[in-house]
Amino acid sequence: MGTKPDSIVVTGWGMVTPLGVGVDQTWKTLMGGGKPTYNLEGPEWKAFKNPKAARNVSAQIPNDLLERDRSLQLGVVAAEEAWNHAGLSKVQKDRIATTFSSSKGGMMSLLSANSNPSSSRDFLADYFPHSAGQLLKQRLGFCGPTFSVSSACSTGLGSLAGAARLLGDGECDAVLAGSTESSIHPLIYAGFNNMGLFSEKDGGPAPFDLERDGFLMGEGAALMVLEREDSARLRKAPILVRLSGWALGADAYEALEMEPQGRSIVPVIEKALRMAGLKPSDIGYINAHGTGTRINDQWNPGPCLRYLAGPKPG
Repeated sequence: MGTKPDSIVVTGWGMVTPLGVGVDQTWKTLMGGGKPTYNLEGPEWKAFKNPKAARNVSAQIPNDLLERDRSLQLGVVAAEEAWNHAGLSKVQKDRIATTFSSSKGGMMSLLSANSNPSSSRDFLADYFPHSAGQLLKQRLGFCGPTFSVSSACSTGLGSLAGAARLLGDGECDAVLAGSTESSIHPLIYAGFNNMGLFSEKDGGPAPFDLERDGFLMGEGAALMVLEREDSARLRKAPILVRLSGWALGADAYEALEMEPQGRSIVPVIEKALRMAGLKPSDIGYINAHGTGTRINDQWNPGPCLRYLAGPKPG
């Protein structure tokens, strides 16, 4: 069963970020220039010089989740906002799926268990990348297909593409798609620190700035509810955004660098544009993966789109 890309829409969303709890609060803080960076305090952080991270300190975690992994806690809060926004309680439970994922899974639970091996807590229930999706099904009571994507910084985008494919194949009528991450732990922090990737600026990271020097660790969760437009309109769900095209690819050139001639990224962009029926000149906004590092910021999609839109050499 095939579905045209332009018939897949977003009917709800939710998020928890260092900027706030919920979509509205996050947007308000962002527009106000908020920078929620906090010093990391405690004996476990004494080995680092001025350790800091972007954290959420206002999320109200349900009592029955206080012993669960931090990534799951944030995921549930964000998912409940998206669920209510889309009115998914009106959708048949076996027709709701999830591709909610995590790149690192419940890393905090695993590392905590390592420091206390005698703990009776079932940390493995929180550890795997699919744990968040499983928890959402238990709490919200839906029972459609579920799978997870773990692909580093592109985990959330992979989750959206997977959701679109489930809808296109007719496997379900709605999908909770997105990702959650929280791994602000000395071991993970040390890995990035040893690679020299952290910003030391007082003002924090400055992606694409000439004086950029790196990023900070953060945490958060975000979900979208994807549906086929016909079924969404039938139940009078809010249609917020249309998903017109997508594409996935991979680059195995180097651990931290992409293939320098664009041979990996350009075909992926071309594929997404073809699916959407768009030209490079039609694109009005690019949400770039700007980490604030010297190498990574060179590989945002802007130059590739300008290359595609302009005259080809030779």
